[in-house]
Amino acid sequence: MRVAFFIDGTFIPERDGASTRFSRLPSAVARSGHHVCVFHAFRGWSQLDRIATQPYPTYFFKPGTYYNDLELLSGLIAAEAIDIVQMNDLETVQNVGLPLAAATGVRLVYEAHYHSGTLAAQLGLSFDRQAEIRCLEEYVGSSVDHIITFSEQDLKRWRQESNAEAERISLVPFGVDVTTSVDVHGWVGSPSVVFLGNGYFEPNKRAITAIAETIWPALRRRRSDASCTIIGAVPADIREICLRLGIQMPGEVPDPCAFLRGAGIGIAPIFEGSGVRVKVLHYLASGLPAIATSCAAEGLRFAAIRIEDNLERYADVIEEMLADGENVRRKISESQGLLSRTYKWEHIAGLAVQTYAQVLCRPIRARLSTHTRHARMPMWLEEALLSGRFSDSNDLSSVEFSYGVARNGGIELY
Repeated sequence: MRVAFFIDGTFIPERDGASTRFSRLPSAVARSGHHVCVFHAFRGWSQLDRIATQPYPTYFFKPGTYYNDLELLSGLIAAEAIDIVQMNDLETVQNVGLPLAAATGVRLVYEAHYHSGTLAAQLGLSFDRQAEIRCLEEYVGSSVDHIITFSEQDLKRWRQESNAEAERISLVPFGVDVTTSVDVHGWVGSPSVVFLGNGYFEPNKRAITAIAETIWPALRRRRSDASCTIIGAVPADIREICLRLGIQMPGEVPDPCAFLRGAGIGIAPIFEGSGVRVKVLHYLASGLPAIATSCAAEGLRFAAIRIEDNLERYADVIEEMLADGENVRRKISESQGLLSRTYKWEHIAGLAVQTYAQVLCRPIRARLSTHTRHARMPMWLEEALLSGRFSDSNDLSSVEFSYGVARNGGIELY
């Protein structure tokens, strides 16, 4: 089979859960023996020299070309003899995916990184905005050939709340590099807590605020030897508050696992969102136990995850873990065994390939001959552009080219 992954925003290096998925899944599918290519809206948020070293070609475009030049995209899809196109934004599926599928005859897969209607409600967006998102979910769900979700709970949401057909939706969870694991039997508990996440994403932003206002002060009152580290990009105002409180803020780092392995306990005080559970999986893969809300750990059944929805209790739970080191080490070992069996990227790629095979066995879905363009961009993209998070990026906007290709260690412009 021949699969094209469409990727907007961040890609390589990995800056968040979404870009980790984009980086790891195409590579794992390619290594399993299938033809892969990537179509990337290049905004300067990725590094083309690193992308060129991947085991597949990446076609990159200015955003205007990516969203509007159907003839160019269709020609490249035909040249690569693509069978399946996978996208991960509702708006992009409507504006690009459905016209592209109609023009080329490819199957169209939507990978739902979260259930947008659920997130919109949890964030308290306006009634009109929530209604718009739910209508878009139903439209996309009834138009694509298949939907991929990251959790059983999201799979149920798509069926029950967005009317997705049972035979056209599958679970392909997030993955981890289990090779980053450490010898868990050497885990020495310490009151050193760590949070991993993109602080520009609203659920993470709220979690960091909760750490600064509630969890960290309570822990510091109890333990003079306590420390707290937040890994990832964080808005300047929140970063300044955290630094004043003595929280370590290394920002985005090339290898988060190195920082994780130096901590004692991973925390995930997340109360909004669905889908991606990358931070908790990273904690476990790095040999740490985790304290997480039921929302943050939704769909994850690991012994080393302690569920706690009361933020006032986090300091107590940390103390309890430190006092029960032998039992915690046993739970970490058990959890890493489960990670190794079912969450390695090779295993996740196998599930994805099985899903693609099912899609190819079914007739292409009947679609409308014309599709109205959606007027808004994805929520996460609006947020990224408004925040100025990537304002210092070099996006090639001053360079004239139709498209570029990054492959075999080189970069070509056309």
